[in-house]
Amino acid sequence: TVFPNLERLTEFSALAQGLLVGVVPRGDNLELKLYFNTRATASAEPMGGSLASRVTGVSPVAYSTDQEFLNTLGASPDNPSPYAANAFDCVNLIALAALAGESTQPATIASLIPSVSASGSPCSSFAGCRTEIENGSNINYDGPGGPLTVNSDGDLSEAEFELFGFDGSGRDYKKRTMQVPG
Repeated sequence: TVFPNLERLTEFSALAQGLLVGVVPRGDNLELKLYFNTRATASAEPMGGSLASRVTGVSPVAYSTDQEFLNTLGASPDNPSPYAANAFDCVNLIALAALAGESTQPATIASLIPSVSASGSPCSSFAGCRTEIENGSNINYDGPGGPLTVNSDGDLSEAEFELFGFDGSGRDYKKRTMQVPG
């Protein structure tokens, strides 16, 4: 099997299953060991060259490429503001769902988040989306974090991950990005 040491793959979310299938090529006969760190620490040690060349990491895409957003945020190479666009998009989705539902009730807002993230008039700012809602249109909000569709379970319908490796000095570098269905 593709995952010889992982007997209960079905216990993982569809997103996790898709990510694992995307990382491990089909047909490779390899022993897969998964390590989950639930107590991440702020310290790290460099890896030696032989180990570094064999490690591939996976991370959600953390940085926006929306230059206007980055300029407004004051982001720079020294202050890249990881996940800022994700947080910004999350707040906008909540506010737009509240506006669309004319409600402050959490259950109502949560139920409307999928509808403001798909199948409507495209908009990319709170002000633009608000105008569309006030004009009676359904909206499809995609902000500085990129395309964004939330399903009825509250999960992303698709997520973008970055695969990265390490060079001989232990510095990480981007290998490629991959889309994983939710």
